[in-house]
Amino acid sequence: VLTSFSLDACGAPTRYETMKLRDPPKDHYTPGESVVYQCRLGYRIKPSFAMTAVCNDSNSWTPLQEACAKKLCSNPGDPVNGRVIQTNGTLEFGSQVDYVCDEGYRLIGEKTSYCYIYEDSVAWSSERPECNRIMCAPPPNIENGQYRNSEKEVYEYNEVVHYSCRSADYSLIGNERLICSTNGEWSTEPPKCKVVKCPFPRVDNADRIAGFGTKFVYKSKVVFQCHEGFVMNGSDTITCEGDSLWVPPVPQCVKVSTPPSTKPPILSHPVSTLPKTTSPVSSHPG
Repeated sequence: VLTSFSLDACGAPTRYETMKLRDPPKDHYTPGESVVYQCRLGYRIKPSFAMTAVCNDSNSWTPLQEACAKKLCSNPGDPVNGRVIQTNGTLEFGSQVDYVCDEGYRLIGEKTSYCYIYEDSVAWSSERPECNRIMCAPPPNIENGQYRNSEKEVYEYNEVVHYSCRSADYSLIGNERLICSTNGEWSTEPPKCKVVKCPFPRVDNADRIAGFGTKFVYKSKVVFQCHEGFVMNGSDTITCEGDSLWVPPVPQCVKVSTPPSTKPPILSHPVSTLPKTTSPVSSHPG
């Protein structure tokens, strides 16, 4: 059952995405009454937009346009030796920015920040980070070896150190140069200085055609060629590696086996294929 005032009254005021009622709403409003809207948190009023709605004689509210827009966070600015990227293409409430550093620099702080509601306004969720120069601690020392510029306490991004062994008796196994890389660590593990001597490689029924010597150290190469009538089982080139072993293993030269002949045998006295003839018999006796 409708009451008398409900036939001549407006119901609850229209709800909007960016605006809310300034005062608590009533159950009904009589024609001529008005309500005032204000911007929701995170929003600001647009110039020249109406914020007041009136209950008309037709018991309906005057329609309003969304009169508020998202607030803007301040431009955070580029960090020194880096830059800020507006991920959403805007600095509005709810947007995101990402920070990146120039090559050779490392981000210290939060990589991502969001424009969020702070008290009665908006602000960034984190402070602008810093971009610090990438530095590496001194590389490791190695037994029976050293690296150049070892007196430094810190090394900059992309700086290179070179290792060497203390005497010719040792071979440098691994990378001779290390680079200070993007994560503030050296590009690889340091090398080792080891005494490397591979045994004399003997291959029967073969000739050495490269690697003529009697001592074989790290990275020495030997090349073999089998004698005629023999085939190689393995690689013809072997290298002396860090464990004093030949890689691949020393090959073998295996005698070529002669396959049985498939041709028919050749007879020493060929048989004539001509037809046999009998001597004529004389019709005369004697």
